Amino acid sequence: MKKMDIDVISIDDEEVRLSMAVEGNRNALGTAHGGAIFSLANQAFALAANRRGESEVAISATINYMKLATERLEAIARRIEENNKISVYQVIIYDEERTVAIFQGVGYKLRRRNST
Repeated sequence: MKKMDIDVISIDDEEVRLSMAVEGNRNALGTAHGGAIFSLANQAFALAANRRGESEVAISATINYMKLATERLEAIARRIEENNKISVYQVIIYDEERTVAIFQGVGYKLRRRNST
């Protein structure tokens, strides 16, 4: 998070909000690099999926890029579905008021095994 200048805005029961500077994360065209946008979304997903104390790892992640981004980005992660084994989160990335990308991550809940 430090290398990419990602900051936590808020973490609560409903959502996780992060922000990231585009400066230092630009592509050759001068806009936000797609990999940087994905990393921001993935970090928001990871914090959201693991905030309740039950460890989860990603088993699937997809992203759809909607617009080029040039300003500071904000990611908002929310759980949209879960059962006892998996959870599904949606992360929307904004550049000011514009939707830049929509990310969906599926988390697998790790169960601790009892040692006998």
